[in-house]
Amino acid sequence: MHQANKTHIVLLLIFTFSFCYRLLLMFREGFPPGADIGLHNSVIYSITGSGPADFFYNYYHIGGGVSLTFPGYHIFTSSVMLLTGMTGAYEYVAHALVVALFSSLTVLCAFLLTKKIWSTSAACIVAVLVAISRFDIEMIMWAGYPNVITLMLIPLTFYLYLQRERFSKLPFIASTSILVGSLFLTHSLSVG
Repeated sequence: MHQANKTHIVLLLIFTFSFCYRLLLMFREGFPPGADIGLHNSVIYSITGSGPADFFYNYYHIGGGVSLTFPGYHIFTSSVMLLTGMTGAYEYVAHALVVALFSSLTVLCAFLLTKKIWSTSAACIVAVLVAISRFDIEMIMWAGYPNVITLMLIPLTFYLYLQRERFSKLPFIASTSILVGSLFLTHSLSVG
């Protein structure tokens, strides 16, 4: 029991570090990171009705252009924005909070997956490595936000597959279908 509590505290510290580290990187400049932030706002404005409403056109691309963006991330972020009232200057804060949260949840998913396959100590090491992962942070910095969400959903889906014996058939099929559907809704190019 004492060892489990110690592991939970270490995991909470790694998760907190991961979340704060990602927020610090995104807020270190006076402007939002990445070139895709206009595209994300274009889709969010289409959902919230606070701007030009057209899912298939990116008004914020230089000169405008066709938008072929998967709306999963945008639906969730626009819901957070509408529920919290984060509009105007706070839109970028909503982006940063959502992405930092899902990116940090990847740390927890990697921990659970590794713990199921190997051991708790290996899972802690993997959690630290994922917390400082260069590739995840690079995606955040160029505003590849849907990719970050997909990176969290993939290990979560694999972990659920490893938990098959804990569920009866119907809840297992329903939950894995929802996760796989979320992958396609968020960023289907990452599924392959």
